[in-house]
Amino acid sequence: MKFPKLGLGKLFRRKSSSDDDDFDDDFEDGDFGGDDFDDEDFDPDAPVGGSSDDTAPDAGEGDAGPDAGSDDTSPSDDLPAGDDIDGADGMPEGAAMDGDGETRPEGDGEAGGGGEDLEDVDFGDDDFGEDDFGDDDFEDEEEGGKPKFSRKKLIIVAAAVAGIGIIGGGAAWWFMGGDDGGSGGKAERQKPGVPFVEVNLPPKGGGGMLSPGGGGKGGSSLNTYATSEKGPGEGVAVAAVSAASFAALPKSSAENPLPDVPDAALIEQGQNGPLPKIGEKGRKSWQVYARPYDGNDARPKIAIIMSGLGLSQAATEAAIETLPGAISLAFNSYAQGNDAWVSRARQRGHEVLISLPMESNYFPLSDPGPQALLTALKPNENLSRLEFVLSRFAGYVGVLGSMGSRFTASEEHLKPVLDALNKRGLMYVDGGADKKSLAPKMATEINLPRAVADLTLDEVPSKAAIDKKLAELEKLARERSAVVAIAQAYPSTLERLATWAAGLEAKNISLVPVSALADKQILP
Repeated sequence: MKFPKLGLGKLFRRKSSSDDDDFDDDFEDGDFGGDDFDDEDFDPDAPVGGSSDDTAPDAGEGDAGPDAGSDDTSPSDDLPAGDDIDGADGMPEGAAMDGDGETRPEGDGEAGGGGEDLEDVDFGDDDFGEDDFGDDDFEDEEEGGKPKFSRKKLIIVAAAVAGIGIIGGGAAWWFMGGDDGGSGGKAERQKPGVPFVEVNLPPKGGGGMLSPGGGGKGGSSLNTYATSEKGPGEGVAVAAVSAASFAALPKSSAENPLPDVPDAALIEQGQNGPLPKIGEKGRKSWQVYARPYDGNDARPKIAIIMSGLGLSQAATEAAIETLPGAISLAFNSYAQGNDAWVSRARQRGHEVLISLPMESNYFPLSDPGPQALLTALKPNENLSRLEFVLSRFAGYVGVLGSMGSRFTASEEHLKPVLDALNKRGLMYVDGGADKKSLAPKMATEINLPRAVADLTLDEVPSKAAIDKKLAELEKLARERSAVVAIAQAYPSTLERLATWAAGLEAKNISLVPVSALADKQILP
């Protein structure tokens, strides 16, 4: 039978450089080496056969067996044309013929009438030695003389393939979302510091689960709602920006509305829309549009700014309706319909600001948008962008710096912007993105009303984390007399702020709009 020369043993060991060297010694320029075989060593009329070195009978004259007087048994030039060791006279390639004329597979220790060099040529130590095809590789012949690969190695190969399949399948299942987020699931494998919170949204007719500390598996935060574990809609999550996420938040008590805006005397028409200006007798937007407060109140003061409004209808409406009027609202300059939102916010007693996008240290990975102020632009280009932002709507007391860690560190680029804000009668609130910001100090030098965010309340928007930040804010207020915090309209943030603000009177702390703290904070 035909048996391939390349055995599986080759797959289980590394090829050494000696393999190529020995092969070159046996095969030269595609021919058999002449030193291995001479004309006198081989009689083409002699039968091809013999046995191993241990059991070979006398070969007799002309035999090329081990007793023929030569250790080399390579075919010579006297071999009939077309005949060679492999495939001679129709004999299958890779097989030898024994003394009875029967074909048999090589590699079982019989050289087919040759010595060690014949083994080197066909199945020598360097090609198929004991490390490749030994007793463990071939067992007894099966019916028909076919060689049989050892069961031991078949089992090893099968086990390896099965193991790889199990590991690969498990990895694919995990990455493709193979669990349901339950016990031991993805929710428990979140990276440290990355919040993952949910609250169960009860089915129709179910009990309330939306209050902090409510029952159920979901937890106590309001950032994400998930449906019940049983029944229709099982496992469906409701995003925090949907109206359902804010449905259970309490409404703030009605307050005296602020006057309608804008004041025509404080508006001029710019290239992209209305721009604020200083009116007659020095009337300025930051004072005219401000929420009134009692300046004689000696209690520690806290101002809180809710930022990023206008992009989500549900979140914006919830912030306006849930938070007390003393909390200032900052609207995103890229949002649509801000005029209507500002009017509605002022009816609920909120003064408003507009966000001013600026370049951060992580730009362009963190992109503040197409109209952001950049250090790569010339001063007149940044002023043109500033006017675009200021013309988005009217009625704000000032601007809230958004991002800006790189821009506010450049005095060259920052000064023209602060000067322009001052000439338009606005105040500047530094978002606190970088403690190295030059804006507060430069604003003081040019008499631009300013405030600085001391804390961000909901970097981790969970109930416990927000409560901890609010406690820290109270401590700072007692130490510094006036502090400012910034937050976003997460459901959990709105709920915790509403609850916290209701208890401030008992703590002898005053909640004031941010305009009330203009130039009141002590700078480091």
